[in-house]
Amino acid sequence: MQKNLIKRKQSVINTAIEIIDELGLQGLTTKEIAKREGVTEPALYKQFKNKDEIILGVLDEYSKFEIKIMNTVIEQEMKPLEAVFYFAKAYGGYYQGYPQITRVLYSMDMYAYDEVANNKMLEILYRRQAFMKGVVEEGQRQEVMDKGIEAQKLAEMILGIMMSIIFNWKIENTESCLNDKIMVALKWFLRNSNLVEK
Repeated sequence: MQKNLIKRKQSVINTAIEIIDELGLQGLTTKEIAKREGVTEPALYKQFKNKDEIILGVLDEYSKFEIKIMNTVIEQEMKPLEAVFYFAKAYGGYYQGYPQITRVLYSMDMYAYDEVANNKMLEILYRRQAFMKGVVEEGQRQEVMDKGIEAQKLAEMILGIMMSIIFNWKIENTESCLNDKIMVALKWFLRNSNLVEK
């Protein structure tokens, strides 16, 4: 019984992600979810209290893989540059395999109108930034990254490159290899902008 409930909840979240990808966050309604799930709206409320709870479920799904990536870096005690490239490559692979999830990130401004969803998205973004800042700080401590730039700024640049490439890739209809684009840009940036010690 519990297993079936978890499967049903996951199915609703997956459907919500598809709707956000196709129609944007404004197109995400319990009516549309119920229609695609082949259930009534009251049946949806047996799994989720309201639409806001579904959105929180979507954001949890969005951040789940990211947490795994971070934990892998920590558990394997990766060196700073190895961690940056692993993080970027894992992200690229994830979005390449699940392009619909990218729209969750790029609907970010829509979350601003819901305090709970906005706080959840900010929590995800701050966790990502804090993680990358920690990687950069360790790189600077080990003297494999230039100390001439503030760790927070460098972390933001690394993540900014990744997010910008992912955004453009999604707009281009996801035909090209996302991983290649991210890795080429990051390697060039880190090796040719005097941010990595040579």
